[in-house]
Amino acid sequence: MVSIHPYPPVMTCANCKQQYGEWWCRKDMCFFCEKFLPMRDTYEDILGKIEWFYLWSGYISRESYYKEYLTNMKKWCKYWSINPSTHDIKKEEELYTIKNSTREYWH
Repeated sequence: MVSIHPYPPVMTCANCKQQYGEWWCRKDMCFFCEKFLPMRDTYEDILGKIEWFYLWSGYISRESYYKEYLTNMKKWCKYWSINPSTHDIKKEEELYTIKNSTREYWH
């Protein structure tokens, strides 16, 4: 009998101890700990790479990828005390409104 769970398995990052969906963790390290360094990268840096990582990811839905990325990014940044500027908050709000059919995105 196959059990269907409404939520993907949750994994914990060995580095930041945050929990993420299965796609966002590999080999006990989360996507953000693998790609970014808290002492080097700013909120703006991490936010600015969203389109590149979306294209690289293979996700079909830009809208769902952006929502997951932003949710997980905020969790990771909060853990490492990486705070957004007012400008970053405005850009983040714009990214939340992007729909799948939209070809315009923040640079």
